[in-house]
Amino acid sequence: MTEAEAVSGMATGLAVLEPEGLDSHGQGWQQRKSIQTRIAILEAAIDCLERQGYARTTTQMIAQTARISRGAMLHHYAT
Repeated sequence: MTEAEAVSGMATGLAVLEPEGLDSHGQGWQQRKSIQTRIAILEAAIDCLERQGYARTTTQMIAQTARISRGAMLHHYAT
């Protein structure tokens, strides 16, 4: 097996682990940006929950940590 075949096989194997809807191949710029924003919100939420705990975490805190507006966050996650 050549190195190129091994890399190709590894990429195919890792694609199975990628969450549904996060594949950026063939998507438009806006859709990729939306996906990146959703990921940033989730990572910020995890960070806030870890640092502040569930009871003290607010949506405003998550938005600030993700460096987006609260409106943008509510656009992606209404509830």
